[in-house]
Amino acid sequence: MSFSIVHLNSLTISGTQSHLSDPVDTDLSVISQEKQTALNNFDYSDIDQPLFAVNYSEAGDSVYILGTSNNDSNITFDVPEGDYAEFTITTSNREAADQEISVMYSEVGMSKQYAISDNFSLEQLSPQGIIEKFFIPIVSKEA
Repeated sequence: MSFSIVHLNSLTISGTQSHLSDPVDTDLSVISQEKQTALNNFDYSDIDQPLFAVNYSEAGDSVYILGTSNNDSNITFDVPEGDYAEFTITTSNREAADQEISVMYSEVGMSKQYAISDNFSLEQLSPQGIIEKFFIPIVSKEA
């Protein structure tokens, strides 16, 4: 699995929020099911633009936000401008995708050129809620 480096402009994602189980103490399959439940409960009827999901940690709580960049929701996450490792997801199965994501984090973590620079990730989803691309914020180790 290889990644490319892309530069993303800042983006505010607004939509619905779910709190996930602690990833340290919980099996990945449980967290995958929690994310899939959030995706199943999301209202796709008014989506006419790219759909995103942000997974981040806040005060020890794992949070999953589903939404778009143009939504009236007061639940938001600001994705900062910067460089990201971009991966293509090769499966529509949520648990298999999360297993791929674990490998992606390892690949970036072992990179000699790049380091993970923040505690969130960005998923670009299809209109049906299937992950198509996955982004990890990075910084050059040479900078």
